[in-house]
Amino acid sequence: METNQNINLEYPLLLIQNVSKYFDSASNSTSLSTSTSTSTLTSNQQTNQMSDSTMVLRDISLTIDGGETVAIIGESGCGKTVLLKTMIRLFKPDKGNVIFDGRDLSELTYFELAQIRTRYGFVFQQAALFDSMTIGENIAFPLTQHSNKTKKEIKEIVKNLLNEVGLSEQIINRKPAELSGGMRKRVGFARALALEPEIILYDEPTTGLDPIMSNVINELIINAHKNHNVTSILVTHDIKSVLKVASRVIMLYPLAKLNRGEKQIIFDGDIEKFINCNDNRVREFISV
Repeated sequence: METNQNINLEYPLLLIQNVSKYFDSASNSTSLSTSTSTSTLTSNQQTNQMSDSTMVLRDISLTIDGGETVAIIGESGCGKTVLLKTMIRLFKPDKGNVIFDGRDLSELTYFELAQIRTRYGFVFQQAALFDSMTIGENIAFPLTQHSNKTKKEIKEIVKNLLNEVGLSEQIINRKPAELSGGMRKRVGFARALALEPEIILYDEPTTGLDPIMSNVINELIINAHKNHNVTSILVTHDIKSVLKVASRVIMLYPLAKLNRGEKQIIFDGDIEKFINCNDNRVREFISV
């Protein structure tokens, strides 16, 4: 498969500007529904909604350049996955902006956003395969929806992707329920690569896997970066994955444990600085 050459070096690939996100305290759903924009609400309505909600992200700002492999870490409940899903606008930020390749996602039409998302790949924590589809159909799904390739071309791409993630073509007609957790995870990985994305988001890619399969997934992340020149952003609790895969580490801390005005990002730096960081909160994570 061809190496991705679409990265624009004039500005960061991904820019997060002062992003905050609230969740409804009672229902654990987003305080502002995906069909409602903050711009359609009055100032009082926004204030009332947010006062009944729990803030998960507070004024998060960061830049991610093309070609980086970034691990976002932190204890449960600190907002890692929320931040990851905000990057692709699966969640709307209640405040702030997400800018991908120079374009503010909040200003895009539904069609434009759908087109932008074809430049992302997403590896879900539980693979999120379609149970009713075969393995081949699952991997082919992005291609059938977002490309003009022929059935013959798609079939060949699916075979190549299976080979890339270390799976046999013999499973192409099986259903997800017939595969192990590690195999399903690799199928999800293959599907994420199908459209040759510029950026891949990984949500807990090694959770629930044994050490051997976790290492296989880590190697796939490294190879995807090397062979496809993708930017990789992974949310993880796995310190071994962080140390093996990442070139940069961002650590979030739960807002409930921070003083008013303290930044939620308590560390942002390369692996060497991460290993040698003197912040006790970082040291505790490394030692777990």
